[in-house]
Amino acid sequence: MDTSKLAIEIQKNKDGLVTKEEVEWKVKALMQGEEGQCIKKNVVIMQRNARKGVVDGGISKQNFEAYIDHLRTGRPLKNAEFNDGKVRSGITGTTHRMDPVS
Repeated sequence: MDTSKLAIEIQKNKDGLVTKEEVEWKVKALMQGEEGQCIKKNVVIMQRNARKGVVDGGISKQNFEAYIDHLRTGRPLKNAEFNDGKVRSGITGTTHRMDPVS
C-alpha cells in the first residue's frame, strides 16, 4: 500500500479536456476500488497526525510558539527534544532519531 497516496489523478484527453467518462471512472475507482480504500485510510492517518500536531504540546504548536518567541526576542531557533527520543529541527519539524546518551 502506498501510504503517501491521497488522491486519484484525473487524465486529460488529447485536447487538454477532462471527459465525463474519465470523471465517472475515477469517482467509481475512488468510491469502490482498492485504490480508493487506500486513499481513505491515508486521509484518516493524515487527519489524525494533523490533529496531534496542533493540540497543546503538539509539534506544530511548539514550532509556532518557538517561531513567535524567535520573532519577539531575536533568539535563534533551537532543536526541541521530546520524550520519544526524537529531535525535531527548528521550525521545519524534520525528525531525526537520536540515540540515548549513557
